[in-house]
Amino acid sequence: MKKDNSIKILGVMSGTSCDGIDVSCLKISKNEITSLWSSSLPIPENFKKSVLTLQKPNTKISLDYLLELNQNLGLYYAKKISTLIKTKPTRNHPDAIGIHGLTVFHKDNKSLQLVDPFLIALFSKKTTLSFFRQGDIAGGGEGAPLVPKYHLKLSQKYKDHGIALHNLGGISNFTYILNKKIKYAFDTGPGNIWIDEATRIYSKNKKDFDSSGLLAKKGVPNLLAVKKILAHSYFKKMPPKSTGRDDFPFSILSKFTYQSKLDLISTATEITAESIAQQYKKTILSKGFPLTRIVFCGGGSKNHYLLSLIKKKLGNKIKITTTDEIEINSQFIESQAFAYLSYLSLKGVSLGGEFTGSKPHSPPAAIIPGLNWKNLLKKIQSTF
Repeated sequence: MKKDNSIKILGVMSGTSCDGIDVSCLKISKNEITSLWSSSLPIPENFKKSVLTLQKPNTKISLDYLLELNQNLGLYYAKKISTLIKTKPTRNHPDAIGIHGLTVFHKDNKSLQLVDPFLIALFSKKTTLSFFRQGDIAGGGEGAPLVPKYHLKLSQKYKDHGIALHNLGGISNFTYILNKKIKYAFDTGPGNIWIDEATRIYSKNKKDFDSSGLLAKKGVPNLLAVKKILAHSYFKKMPPKSTGRDDFPFSILSKFTYQSKLDLISTATEITAESIAQQYKKTILSKGFPLTRIVFCGGGSKNHYLLSLIKKKLGNKIKITTTDEIEINSQFIESQAFAYLSYLSLKGVSLGGEFTGSKPHSPPAAIIPGLNWKNLLKKIQSTF
């Protein structure tokens, strides 16, 4: 019987929108990546409220509160993930778990994610990886975006010359790949964070997102707000660059006057679409680089109205598609990415690079050995 030298890794990701916990288990070998299973877990309202409140400007909390929240989140994740794994066939149980945590701060080469990974390792008994961004930041990088190396892997499924894989999460980011190499990768600005918050306001917290963009389509964007917000200094920067709620608090959008709450959603959607289109024009199209296809993923890729706006602004020559069309659920790209980044970390490979601004060989994620550590070491060595 042929020896199986693959490693099974569970990637766990909660985005800036704080709308849920996505988990994906990948089977990774030297030459192949196979998706075994994916699932979504809820984030309880009390945790969601606490995390979103932490990200509001001028919020003051005690260290005791922060540490307690970090521990409680860790306990919740640990119990949920351990229970979920037990529902799967033993052959599909992960050898390791890579957990990103909930981002509560990301600005000026500083980044903080909440969730105690040691509790994940304790409950699951699996080797656990975390603190994905800190090594890149230590090496002088932005610590984001970190998914480009997985985007590069996915791009191999396409034959296009000049392709971008674009994540529409809370924050929007893309990886532009030319000649099978990462040419650019950076955050373009707000993705879903303002759209989601505007939707919560309109629906009185009955809805967390604008399904298919149906609400935005009914509203009229405040073009003055769009113009003034797009003058934000972040949009003028050249990569490497990354951003978060701390650069773009909702108050920037909400201070303008709107005829209706639908107009607020429409304005948020227009800003996301226009900022994305502008960044493609500025960094790629204006320099004469080819861009034949943009492949969207993340929760925002389900927003058909948003995608139609982007397509209208960039023109019909560029194909706008999603990873769903190659039978990869766009919702789970980031959780899959952190499974893959965990694999790279186990091999000692840096997660960033020129696209984050980090030095070569910056430390990857931290590893917390589980009960299976010795056996996992043997598997890691076999994949080199």
